[in-house]
Amino acid sequence: GINAEYGELEIITSTEPPYQPRSFYFQSCLWVGSLLLFTTTSNLQYLSCSGQVAVLCSLHSNNASAILGAALTDRVIYGFQVLNQVELHQVAVGLFEVLVMGYLALPQFSPHQQLQQQTYKSLELERKLCPENNVNNNQNSNNKENCQNRSNNPSNGTSFRALVKTLMARFDSTRISRRLLEQLDGNGYADIAYILASNSNHFEQSVKYHLALRSFHFQEAFDILKQKVSAFKEIQKKSFFAHAIAEEFRPLVSSPK
Repeated sequence: GINAEYGELEIITSTEPPYQPRSFYFQSCLWVGSLLLFTTTSNLQYLSCSGQVAVLCSLHSNNASAILGAALTDRVIYGFQVLNQVELHQVAVGLFEVLVMGYLALPQFSPHQQLQQQTYKSLELERKLCPENNVNNNQNSNNKENCQNRSNNPSNGTSFRALVKTLMARFDSTRISRRLLEQLDGNGYADIAYILASNSNHFEQSVKYHLALRSFHFQEAFDILKQKVSAFKEIQKKSFFAHAIAEEFRPLVSSPK
């Protein structure tokens, strides 16, 4: 990142190789959204602004240095040099979940940032009510500017929802895990988690029911309950008929030949 006050670069986050490599562990990198994709000798990994590192997929590179070329909506293009030739490969990978997780790791989309904004507002209110307690007027002025900047910053819950909507239109939003739903729900975006869970067939009805309640979709939660009750009654009905048939044939099975 760039320090706006001094115009200097500063480290936002970093990662280290899990072992001591013989040569360079990091081969190439590519910015995608708020994520930094990078390649190792065998894997494609990503680094988020919060310092999270995870493996996306493995690469067929024959122990060569894989160089990232492009990240498309459903695949990543990479290449490596073999003798005097350059080979291009592609690997299918779902980027929707990691992109959302990457944006969710940014401070402006975190509830902790909203708490910090409320703190600045409280300080500004205290400055207006008790001006005699101000020790450093310049510092208070900076707090006021920071508070106004955060209040006018479009990077809030509304813009995050619009961002996820844009990502859903470009990427496959059905290739998600329960971890993403939990992260969204834990950060105050239960409505987004419910929409994603409803569009996917990989989650149980209990997960969708919980998210429907959390996002105040009570009618949808009630419909899920009705489906569960109907399914339970159907199972009971089949179980009753199976028990009746078993009782009917029990004498025939138990009678000696």
